[in-house]
Amino acid sequence: MTQLRNMLGALLLAPLAMGASPLTPRHEAGRCAIRGHCGSKSWFGKQLPCVDNGLAEDPDEELRNQIMEVCGEKWASGPVCCDAEQVTALSSNLGTPKQILSSCPACKENFFNLFCTFTCSPDQSLFLNVTKTQDKNGKTMVTELDQLISETYGTGFYDSCKEVKFGPSNSKAMDFIGGSAKNYSQMLKFLGDEKAIGSPFQINFPTEYDEPHMGPLDMTPKKCNDEDPNFRCALFYIFFDQYATIVSLAGKLLGSAVAIIFVIATILLGSPLTALVVTIAVCMMVVDIIGAMAVFDVSLNAVSLVNLIICVGIGVEFCAHIARAFMFPSRTVMERAKNRFRGRDARAWTALVNVGASVFSGITVTKLLGVCVLAFTRSKIFEIYYFRVWLALVVFAATHALIFLPVALSLLGGAGYVDPESEGGLEQDLASRRYRALVPDGKSDSEDDY
Repeated sequence: MTQLRNMLGALLLAPLAMGASPLTPRHEAGRCAIRGHCGSKSWFGKQLPCVDNGLAEDPDEELRNQIMEVCGEKWASGPVCCDAEQVTALSSNLGTPKQILSSCPACKENFFNLFCTFTCSPDQSLFLNVTKTQDKNGKTMVTELDQLISETYGTGFYDSCKEVKFGPSNSKAMDFIGGSAKNYSQMLKFLGDEKAIGSPFQINFPTEYDEPHMGPLDMTPKKCNDEDPNFRCALFYIFFDQYATIVSLAGKLLGSAVAIIFVIATILLGSPLTALVVTIAVCMMVVDIIGAMAVFDVSLNAVSLVNLIICVGIGVEFCAHIARAFMFPSRTVMERAKNRFRGRDARAWTALVNVGASVFSGITVTKLLGVCVLAFTRSKIFEIYYFRVWLALVVFAATHALIFLPVALSLLGGAGYVDPESEGGLEQDLASRRYRALVPDGKSDSEDDY
C-alpha cells in the first residue's frame, strides 16, 4: 500500500518537475516566486529578494496603503507577494523615473505597472522563474531569474516612452530608462541587466519558455493617445514654451552682451579700434561654439543660452590680457625702441611674448582641467550642456586669443599708451631683442607714429 502511494505521488509531481526550476517548483495562480529581502552580495550592495514559492497573503492595512501609494488604486484588494521592506525599496527606486516620465502619464503607468507587478503580484510564479541563488547567513538570495513579458505589452510600453522628453535639457527619457534602446527587447535587457546603478540581480526576459504552466500576464499597455484621458501624453508642456522664442531671445541677449563688451573695452583700453578687434574675436568664439553645439548634438534652449552668455564673458578674459599688454607697453620698451617698437607689429609681438604664456598656462590649462572633470559626471545635463559647451569654449577661446587676436591687433589695433608704472624688465627686454632680431637693420616694422 505504501509503495502504491509513493508511485501515485511521483506521477502527480512529474509534470511539475518537467521543465520547472527546483527553485520555483510550483507555478500556479496565487503562488509567489520571491518575497522579502535576504541580504546583499556586498557591504554596499542593494538588497536581494528571498526565494519563496509560498502562497500570496493579504497585507495589513499599513502595507496595503503603502502599496496603493506607490502602485495605484488597483492594488486596493487581494493578496500580494511582497512585504513592507520591498515596497519601501520599490518606492525609492521609482523616485527618479517618476520625475523623468511625469510628462507622459502612459509611459509612467507602464513603467510602474511592470515593476509593481514584478514585486507584488499574487501570481508571480506564473511569469517568474528563479534560476540562480546564493546562500548567505542561512538565507537564500535570488541572483538571477526569468520574467515573461508579452510582446504586446513590451511593444506598447516601448512605444509609449520612446519619444518622451523631460526637463529644460529636453533629454530623451529612453536614454535613461532604456539605454537609448531601439526596440522593446533592448529596453527590457537594459532594465534587467545586473549593474551597480540598476538591477542588483540579473533579470532575463526570454521570448519562449518550456514550462507549460508559465506565461506572460495579460496586461494591456497604456498608449499616448489612450481612450482614458488620465493617461494621454500632453503634446505641449511647460518646458516647450521656451522654444517658441528661443532663437530671437538668443540673438537679443548675445547681441546685448557683445555691445556691452565693446563699450566697456573702449573705455578701459582707450581705443575703439582695439575694442573692436576684441569684440570681433569674442563674436568668432561664440559662432564657433554654436557650430560645435550642432556637432555635439546640444540643442539651443534656456540652459545652453545661459552657457553661451557665460562663454561671452569668459571669452573676454582670454583676450583682455593680451589687448591690455598691446595697448599699454612699458615705458622702457616705448622709449628705447622709438618708432620701431611703437608700431602695431612690435606691440603685438611683445604682448604675445609677455602675456601669452600666462594666458595659456594660467587660463587655458586650468580651465581645461576643471572642465574635464565634468566628463565623468553621471548627470546628462552636466555632460551635454556644460562639459561639451565649455570644452568648446576653452579650445576656441584659446586659439582665437593666442593666434587670431595678435595678428588682428598688428593690423587694426589702436594707438598705444606708455604705462608709467611699468619699467619693463628682463622679460620685456628679451622680447624686444628677439623682435629686433627678426627685423632687418634700418627698416621699421611700421610707418605708424605710435
